[in-house]
Amino acid sequence: MNPTAYDEEVQEDVIAPSRNHSRAAQNIASLLERHAPQMEVFPTLSLDLDGWKTIPDVCAFERDRVAASWGEDEEEVSIPPDLVVEILSPRQSLGPLVDKVREYLRRGAKSCWIVTPALGSVSVFSASGERRSAGVGRFRDDALGIEAEVSEVFR
Repeated sequence: MNPTAYDEEVQEDVIAPSRNHSRAAQNIASLLERHAPQMEVFPTLSLDLDGWKTIPDVCAFERDRVAASWGEDEEEVSIPPDLVVEILSPRQSLGPLVDKVREYLRRGAKSCWIVTPALGSVSVFSASGERRSAGVGRFRDDALGIEAEVSEVFR
C-alpha cells in the first residue's frame, strides 16, 4: 500500500459515508455484538500497523487484546484487529478494496469482510487464503467462528 493510504482514508471520512454505508456499518456492529460476544467492536478506529496508517469501517478484537480503560486513550492502535470489515461505498472500486484486505491480512488480521451494499453481499477473506461470498442465507467466518444471516447486515 502506498504511504498516503491514511490520508486517503481521512479524506474519505471527511467526505462522509453514504446512508447505506453507515447503515451497514451499524448493522455489522450490532451483528457482531450478538454473534461474537467475545469480540470488542470499533467503528472507524485509527490503526498504525507497522507504519501503515489506515481506518477500517469496522474492526473487532478479542476482548482480552485491547485495553478496557476509559481513563487512558490511544489516538492510534498498533495491534492488528482480529476482524476488519470494509464496506464498498458508491464512489469506491472493488479492486483497491481487495488490495486493502490483503494488506490487513498480511499485517496480522485473522479475517476480513468486504460488504457490498449495492449487491447485498458479504465476502469473507481469511488469513489462510480461504474466500467465500454470500448474497442470501447465512455467511460463515470459520477463522473467528462467526455465522450470521446476510439479511442481518442489510436489514
